[in-house]
Amino acid sequence: MDTTVAVWFFVVGSVIGSFLNVVAYRLPLGRGIGGHSGCPYCATPIDSLDNIPILGWLKLRGRCRVCRLPISPQYPLVEALVGAAFVFVFATELLTGGSNLPDGARHMGGSLMQVRLSMQLVLRVLTHLVLTSGLIGGALIAVKHQRVPLRLFAWSILPWVIASLLWPPVLVVPWRRDAVLDFSANGRIDVVLSLIAGAAAMLVYSRLIAPVVYPGFDRRLIDLQPATHGARQFLGASAVTGMMVGWQSGIVFGWTLMVVGLIGGGLLRRWRGELRLCDLTVWMWLALLVFRSQWRWLYGLQVLPESIPEVIRHVAGAVALLPAAWLFGVLTTPAPPLVEPPRERLSQSPA
Repeated sequence: MDTTVAVWFFVVGSVIGSFLNVVAYRLPLGRGIGGHSGCPYCATPIDSLDNIPILGWLKLRGRCRVCRLPISPQYPLVEALVGAAFVFVFATELLTGGSNLPDGARHMGGSLMQVRLSMQLVLRVLTHLVLTSGLIGGALIAVKHQRVPLRLFAWSILPWVIASLLWPPVLVVPWRRDAVLDFSANGRIDVVLSLIAGAAAMLVYSRLIAPVVYPGFDRRLIDLQPATHGARQFLGASAVTGMMVGWQSGIVFGWTLMVVGLIGGGLLRRWRGELRLCDLTVWMWLALLVFRSQWRWLYGLQVLPESIPEVIRHVAGAVALLPAAWLFGVLTTPAPPLVEPPRERLSQSPA
């Protein structure tokens, strides 16, 4: 049964990946995401059988059925990537009964039949998948040096906000330890405060490292420079992620993002000229997957002694992110092109 469900998660994820390909192609052009998909060259509508994720591209051997021009391998790769991400969430969260979460009970079994599928667990998994999908869509746009519409992140976090308000126990980490996440008015107020605190904390941390990762960006976030676009979409992605992980996990998530960015940027460094690997928005989705799979362990991780006030520990952790952010920028920012000095013209003497 576990294998069947895992295959189902992969299929659903690949379908979502196909949709994200459409989102990443159309949103930067200002086009709607509705309607039938078509060839990017001849605009011929793609037949339903040819539009099956991964298999359709393989069936056509990567070419349009009509004009025979090549279709980018990005499409099946993204579909497979999102499918794999969905299977990863299934294996690390649903199959373990949520034992990866700070408030989850330790699950000793290894089968879905031994997991108690509560409303809380199902909503957590579904909203996690939606946010991850939205962050992947943003990464696909950002990695091509394009501007990510912030409404993409807003729509991605909306199911989490609605689920938390309608079913408060869905919230993983409340803003204060003694908060009671029940169905009362006070419980829902605590939910709202938790969401706001998480977004605010991540915005503060992101704003701190933004000048290092996006040098020269407009601090008002209103000009049209690429650095400002990058900083603005990074702050937007950070805010919605903070609403899910909570303010307490902001620093640890920031370090997870840096480690993921350094490793990923190092592995793909060869393509840093063609791809915008220096934008942390590109790595946000992967950092969320890694962080959430180990959230229980990371939440209890203490680098500094507990005798130090919590505020000071958070400030120290945030400041320590700066050298890592600088190293990330050095590793992923493409080198400026070499400019040959102008050659002096030889003066010709009159004959």
